Amino acid sequence: MNGTTKISGIQMFFLMVTFNVALPIMEIITPTVKQAKQDAWMAAAIGTFVSMLFTYIALHISQKYPEESFVGCLRLVFGKFFGSILAILYAVQWMVVAGFAARQTTDFLMPALQLYETPRGVVLMCIFLLVAYAAMLGGVESIARCSEFLGMLVIATIALVVFFTINVQHLDYLLPIIQPHLARNLAVGSIPSMSFLTSSAPAMVLYPHLSDKNSYRTAVWGVGASGTILVMCTVATVATFGANLPAKIWNPFFMLARYISIADFIQNIDAIVIVIWFLSAFIRVALYAWLAVETTSDFLGTDIKWTAAFVCAVGFVISVIPASIVQSTILYPGWIIRRIVLPVLLLGVPALGIIIAYLKKGRLPTQKKKGRARLASR
Repeated sequence: MNGTTKISGIQMFFLMVTFNVALPIMEIITPTVKQAKQDAWMAAAIGTFVSMLFTYIALHISQKYPEESFVGCLRLVFGKFFGSILAILYAVQWMVVAGFAARQTTDFLMPALQLYETPRGVVLMCIFLLVAYAAMLGGVESIARCSEFLGMLVIATIALVVFFTINVQHLDYLLPIIQPHLARNLAVGSIPSMSFLTSSAPAMVLYPHLSDKNSYRTAVWGVGASGTILVMCTVATVATFGANLPAKIWNPFFMLARYISIADFIQNIDAIVIVIWFLSAFIRVALYAWLAVETTSDFLGTDIKWTAAFVCAVGFVISVIPASIVQSTILYPGWIIRRIVLPVLLLGVPALGIIIAYLKKGRLPTQKKKGRARLASR
């Protein structure tokens, strides 16, 4: 673990916001509306609450082992053997997600900006070269500093899109609320938002890098703010298009941005929105790559620079594998993330870990003393 890089609580907050806004807005609204219809905003709110809860649980585990890295925490809680297996699974998962997140970004960005003649591999290579540069030189500190600025920009942009489309929104499209035959779909409709917003493992990796360990709750509030933005976007989308159209089209929120017309003079600003969205999506790719670098380097004891080069190379190879947008944006989140990663790595491990940590609470003071003794010896 590179203990020299530190981030503040406010940087943690905006890092969570920027990390959890870009791709979720693109990929969550359609499947959520498809399941929950006009109650999609409630399904997104349920998913946000669950994501905040499990992010807090994961951070509470890290708080019990404040001097340990993510890998060290897993080994102390689950034992050296099972903790090492979990560390490998998380590192591999983050490499894969970094590749797919980059591919999902280009699948949307290139057609939106009419980059039809540009080779996709060139764009993906540029993205991973920038990611490698950030991971090698600045690490999480540089990513957090960028997100501190971009987070405010993203929040302001989304708020303006929602505000300037109020004239085309019809709140009666949100009625009726919780129809009896659709109530059961709220739980299913909350799964997409949970799969993107639950930041339990990333928060545990980031926890040792906090300059003030008592500010760990800012990560939870960052997840909550991201979910609030998602709920707001869902409400605006359904209030504009109804409950049927958003379930059938791709990226309905960006279609909403095309409705903006200020005094019939300022129009077609969706290109600006897309550029700002891309910057937020880049933060998500960069943070996933850094999580893989940090975990792999800590597990194997390898140099950060060589590890970053390896992770970005693997991410680039994975990003060019999908043959179509269906594989990268629909099949992978639907079959792998929601059915395997979410219940096992994002929800199951923190839930089991907090139980084991409390069962071991009689030995926790000893672990803390050992941690302090190691720091003193350094």
